[in-house]
Amino acid sequence: MADTRTTTIAVPPELLVYAFRYALGRRTYAVADVAQALREHHTALTPQTRRQIADEIRDAIRAGRAGSITDADEWDAVAAFLEEDRDA
Repeated sequence: MADTRTTTIAVPPELLVYAFRYALGRRTYAVADVAQALREHHTALTPQTRRQIADEIRDAIRAGRAGSITDADEWDAVAAFLEEDRDA
């Protein structure tokens, strides 16, 4: 039987930004994983980085470069979350 436990590792916040930029615009399961990680670890990012990510998401959605419709909806939710966090 496969081990289903999740292991948590410490990584620099920049790695989350790299993963985001990799996943944005791709049609892959990585979108959901990166979106979840951004929500869970947003406090590890500076307010400027959170703003930059939200802006990049909005730009990609406007340009039609946010992946599939489902992916674009996921990214839109992440941008809204990061913008809400910025306003708090």
